[in-house]
Amino acid sequence: MMIILGIILLSYLLIKLNKDIRLKAYDLFIRAEHHFGSGTGKNKMKYVIENLYRYLPNLVTIFISTETLQKIVQKFFNEIKDLLDDGKRNKSIRRVKNNE
Repeated sequence: MMIILGIILLSYLLIKLNKDIRLKAYDLFIRAEHHFGSGTGKNKMKYVIENLYRYLPNLVTIFISTETLQKIVQKFFNEIKDLLDDGKRNKSIRRVKNNE
């Protein structure tokens, strides 16, 4: 019974933390875009990773490296791009031409 309760509690915490991390990452994406402007993707990603890593609870940083966090953040970023291209999360990222 204690194991099941522990698994349920851990699952809840991971879901909650994931939502908080996602919201913070989205906020940092916007801040990075305003701060660095276009053509500075690597600087923006570094900014997001560094600030998001500091936001994580110490217990989480024991298990997640900055490299792992970068992979997670890249996934968040891809989801944002997917949502913005046609308003749906459907893996249909379209490239917009400069003259459109």
